[in-house]
Amino acid sequence: FLIIVAAPIFFANIFYHSYIVSLNNVSEEERAAFQWIQDNTPEDSRFLVLTGEPVPFCDSTSEWFPVLTKRHNITTIQGREWVTGEGIAELLDLKIAYEKCLDKGLECLEDETGYLGKEADFIFIAYAQPVASCNQQVNHLPVTPRLVEALTESTYYTISYHTDRIILFKKRKAQN
Repeated sequence: FLIIVAAPIFFANIFYHSYIVSLNNVSEEERAAFQWIQDNTPEDSRFLVLTGEPVPFCDSTSEWFPVLTKRHNITTIQGREWVTGEGIAELLDLKIAYEKCLDKGLECLEDETGYLGKEADFIFIAYAQPVASCNQQVNHLPVTPRLVEALTESTYYTISYHTDRIILFKKRKAQN
C-alpha cells in the first residue's frame, strides 16, 4: 500500500524539480567560463561552485558544471548519491551550507570546509542578480557578496578568471 501511495508522489517530485531546473539555463557567459576552466585547469581539480541560489535543485550552473567542464564540483547533487553513496539529505545540507557563505565571508567557508571535510582547489562564483526559489529577482542592484571581497583580499587565494558576473579563485598551495 505504501508503495502505491508514495510512488506517484516521488515521481511527481522528480518531474517537478526537473521542470523547474529546465527553466534556468546556463548563460553564455557561464559557458565561456566553463570552457576556460576546461582548457586551463588540471583535470583532477576540485571546484566549489556558488551562485547564491538557495534551492539546490534550481541551480543549473552547479548542476551543469561537471558535464561542461569535465571537472569535479563538490556541491553537485544530481546523480552524485549514486556515485559517492552519500544520502541526498547530506548533499542538500552541504550545498545549502556553502551557499550561505556567500553573504558571510571567508570564515564561514573555512568553518564549513573544516566541518564537512570538502576542500576545493578552486572557488567559482557566479553572481549578478539575487535569485530565490529558481527566479531571478529583478529591480535589484547587483551586489558583490562578502565572500568575493574576502577572497579577493586574502593571501590564500588568487583570481584566475573574472568577468562582470563570474569570478574564479584558485587556492594557493601552502608554503612549507
